[in-house]
Amino acid sequence: MICTAILINDTDVFVTITGNDGEEECCLSPNRWKRLLQRMEWTASPVPPFPVTPDFYDRLIYERDVTAAIRCAARLQSHSPRSKRELLRKLREKGFCGEPAEEAAAFLIKKGYLNEQEQAYAFAENAVTRKRYGKRRISAALAAHGYDNAVIRTVLEKLPKELWEDAIASTLQKKYTPFPTEPSERQKAYAALLRLGFTGGEIQSAIHKAKEKEDG
Repeated sequence: MICTAILINDTDVFVTITGNDGEEECCLSPNRWKRLLQRMEWTASPVPPFPVTPDFYDRLIYERDVTAAIRCAARLQSHSPRSKRELLRKLREKGFCGEPAEEAAAFLIKKGYLNEQEQAYAFAENAVTRKRYGKRRISAALAAHGYDNAVIRTVLEKLPKELWEDAIASTLQKKYTPFPTEPSERQKAYAALLRLGFTGGEIQSAIHKAKEKEDG
């Protein structure tokens, strides 16, 4: 194989390799190209044409894959913030596996494009203030999105206590005021509140406070 062309601009480095099977063009970011040069222990870009060694070719393909994985990950993250675990899953679906995918995720974390604490907090805050979900449902949703237990626990602890109290209080006021006294209806109301993610203790406390408010 012969490297027949290297084209460098501000955003891309295009390397053309010619072999028995025709031409193959590899696109790298300038930073990944510099990394390749360092790994090859070259002080400057080589001038084509020159023979392609197996070591150079393997490193070139790897850096090409990392470049593509980073750009794909950045697009995915800009459309919808994801946990590292979910991002890696999406990258695998796009054909990026192993080290290139891991490097892409690490790059986004380093640059601040993937911040699990901030993302999980924003998700939880929206879920409790807009959807009126309790901790259990939010915890399950965050886990389903790939956030680990430590992140979930930290986020739920950071949310103000008043948000949880307001969520269940507003739900009671909107749907269950006065709270049903007939056993079957009362059981249905309890079940609905449990599905929203509130605990039995939280429900009892909220009902008690609502009753006190009604009684004036």
